[in-house]
Amino acid sequence: MKKLILFLLAMVILVFVSQANAQSWVLWEGTIELGLPIEWKIIAAYPKYEQCIERHKKDFEIIKKNFENMGFNTHFPSPETIIIEKVHLKNPSGDITVTHKCLPDTIDPRK
Repeated sequence: MKKLILFLLAMVILVFVSQANAQSWVLWEGTIELGLPIEWKIIAAYPKYEQCIERHKKDFEIIKKNFENMGFNTHFPSPETIIIEKVHLKNPSGDITVTHKCLPDTIDPRK
């Protein structure tokens, strides 16, 4: 009986540890236009935080080029401070703020 209890306890601990290590990182994009509430959408999910940040950096470069091609004046953080994940875009029709966040899969910025 003692062996069975120890076995079950070990299984519970194993399940808990494996779930704790199974956390993934989600890249979220939030957009604010013309003073409306922020709208969040999922871009991608990654097993490691570093992978999420890498994708974040690449996406910001693409966003920057696209918006500059459309005539927006953009203010982007330098690549060294890209974790400060907000970019402000201005054009004659109004302002747009785009925010990217790498968050654990247990956190939903919409809530």
